[in-house]
Amino acid sequence: MERYFKTFELAYQLGVSQQTVSRWLNSGKLEFVQLSPRRRVIPESAIQKFLDTKIIRPPKKLLDPGARPVKDSGKRSLKTEDEAGEMNVKSLRKEISQLWR
Repeated sequence: MERYFKTFELAYQLGVSQQTVSRWLNSGKLEFVQLSPRRRVIPESAIQKFLDTKIIRPPKKLLDPGARPVKDSGKRSLKTEDEAGEMNVKSLRKEISQLWR
């Protein structure tokens, strides 16, 4: 007997949103069984067939670590606390932005 999955179950198993699974169903990329106007289930065989046709492509542009060098800060360290020992977020953000210039 074949196992059937609900839309939310398949979304959870594949790590995608329910909306993504619904788009696959509506576009015909993934076969399903219509139980009622608002209820669809996906047979395990259809899931396997769908996954077999998926092609994993590398990203269009790979991140080049040398493309955006970080300014040499020497032995400088970020100040995370002021004289009173309090966290100063504003000054920390300023120092971080200076590193990226």
